[in-house]
Amino acid sequence: MANLFTELFEDALNEYAYNAGLAGLSYSLTNTRVGFLLTVEGYHDKQPMFLRKILEELSEFNVDEKRFGIYKEKYMRGLRNFDNKEPYQHAIYYANHLMAELEWTITELLHSAADMTVDKLQEFIPRVLSNLSIEAFMYGNVTKKQSRELMNMTENILTKKCGTRELFASQCKRYREVQIPDGCYYLYQAENNVHRSNSVCIYYQCGLQDTLSSVLLKLFLNIIDEPCFDILRTKEQLGYTVYSCFREACGVQGLEIVIQSDKPSQYLNDRAEAFLYHMDNVIRDMSEEEYSHYVEALVNDILEKPKNIYEQDAEYWCEISSNTYNFDRDNIEVACLKTIKKDDLIKFYQEFIAIDAPYRHKLAIHVCSSLSEELKADELSANDTDLLPLPPKIPEPILVEDIAEFKRCTGLYPLPKPFIKIVKVAE
Repeated sequence: MANLFTELFEDALNEYAYNAGLAGLSYSLTNTRVGFLLTVEGYHDKQPMFLRKILEELSEFNVDEKRFGIYKEKYMRGLRNFDNKEPYQHAIYYANHLMAELEWTITELLHSAADMTVDKLQEFIPRVLSNLSIEAFMYGNVTKKQSRELMNMTENILTKKCGTRELFASQCKRYREVQIPDGCYYLYQAENNVHRSNSVCIYYQCGLQDTLSSVLLKLFLNIIDEPCFDILRTKEQLGYTVYSCFREACGVQGLEIVIQSDKPSQYLNDRAEAFLYHMDNVIRDMSEEEYSHYVEALVNDILEKPKNIYEQDAEYWCEISSNTYNFDRDNIEVACLKTIKKDDLIKFYQEFIAIDAPYRHKLAIHVCSSLSEELKADELSANDTDLLPLPPKIPEPILVEDIAEFKRCTGLYPLPKPFIKIVKVAE
């Protein structure tokens, strides 16, 4: 419902928004996991008037029956087209779904959308606007006084027109990430009936974010970035989609490797493990000069200035939306990074990434094509003697057959503590 509401609202305000755009103003209204995100951009002197108009339209919005039918069909068509997406996108979707405390599946969304009516959506709008907790960020050519005036205007319009009341602290839900037990390796398999390619998304969960562990993980990723592409994509020719990345959700971080290929998913999984096993020796044999080069490169990357006000705004809002409020994160991480030695990085690898690491938390998603020829991973490995060796004693995975049952049987990480305490603005 939230998705359809935002789509229909923007459609209804399309003409007004177009004229505002000619005057240098723009807005967007999107739904998030916990509510709505309203963004207003443009010339600061016209923003109060523009925001007032949007809020007044929002509080008095009536669903147009004809437009509802069009956008409902468009929304459901988008959900049904999920099957046509690339296999690696499916793998990432399933990884995110398994790790999230609560996330609706495509099938569940389709069933809900099919039952949606104009009356149900019209009833939903005032109900959702009747209880809100508002968190706002204003950045640019604006004073503290002007910011408070804008917020007072926002609250007054919502209170008078929608009867909005503040949510209780217990009603402000923040979702957490599933905690993979120490030393466990879970495997979830899905079938793709559209593409001939297979894909894997391998997630190594590295625990709650803090400055030291975050910097160590980013440094490790910085070191393996080029070799990952060079070895897995160029030399072993696994496919065009091969990359490693930093994954962060709900204050929990980890390393993610994504590969899409015509080779079997288990073979791709084995090649990723062989690559990480190989990187252990690469880091150990690395000279201090090489190590310092990677540290310096990461420092430069972290301290790179935002190219415009929108990039800076996005960085600040990321801290707010995650409720961490570490607005000086870059400088704090760089100060920590400069104290880290190569031995610290080796210790991090041995504790979280190595095949026998005590705190290794692995989730592998295998998306297998029903259209490709069946090949065995061990036969492919035997035919190529130039491949990196596999680590000894690769553990057997625990097969996830029911996602809901998997979540019921695993714990959740606590939420990260805010870096600073945020208090409600006094009247």
